[in-house]
Amino acid sequence: MDLTFIDTGAFIALSDLPDRHHREAEETYNSLRALRSILVTTNHVVDETCTWLLRHTRSGHQAALQFGQLVERAAALTDSSELRTTAFSPNSLVVVYSTPGIERAAWDILAGHDTAGFSFTDCVSFAVMQSLGIKKAFTSDEHFDVMGFERL
Repeated sequence: MDLTFIDTGAFIALSDLPDRHHREAEETYNSLRALRSILVTTNHVVDETCTWLLRHTRSGHQAALQFGQLVERAAALTDSSELRTTAFSPNSLVVVYSTPGIERAAWDILAGHDTAGFSFTDCVSFAVMQSLGIKKAFTSDEHFDVMGFERL
């Protein structure tokens, strides 16, 4: 099972046509679909994306609602302990909800990288990726490089 983490920047680029990364994001997304990669994200990333769309797009509220509907239609809502044992259809989106264990790991990452400029959402993303053995991230965020992930 090929898992790829999808971050806020990728969701924004895919959602926002005027985004300077839109065309590149669409190409990456289509490549991942062709590879039948399962996209994994977190509820923190969904929140961050929704908030960004509300505040930074002309159609704010509508854009956020459309994004939420897309996530609901595409997502198999789960936590990371279920991810290892659940069979997902190809090209699905999995939303991993933060747990106390994930958040403890995120706080440890944050504590160990005091000059990196990570957000807590970044740290939750890294903790989920580490726990699931995900090596690739569909993102424009250079913080993923600092943690040794391959950025698509």
